[in-house]
Amino acid sequence: MEHHCRAEKILFIKDITLLIIFLLSTISVFGFVVFQVLHLPHSNMLGGIILTVSSITAIAMVWASGEVMMHLRRNQACIYKEDLMCQKYILEQKRALLYEK
Repeated sequence: MEHHCRAEKILFIKDITLLIIFLLSTISVFGFVVFQVLHLPHSNMLGGIILTVSSITAIAMVWASGEVMMHLRRNQACIYKEDLMCQKYILEQKRALLYEK
């Protein structure tokens, strides 16, 4: 039982780490693009609209990623227990196919 609990925690940490890396990468690329667009010659009103839309988009990305993290934390046992069972089943199927050859 301890092995499954540890494996679940490892999967959880990997998922959270990947989600954070994805979020940081997305925000950095998004920020770079927004700053490039804001330096283009246009009216102040258009710049304000671009900044408003980009801010709302960035906030939505962070909020959605936070919700995914909270979902993974709340349902950690259920999600990763099922994931480990599926991984075990896939491994058994692969072994069965190797033995058939």
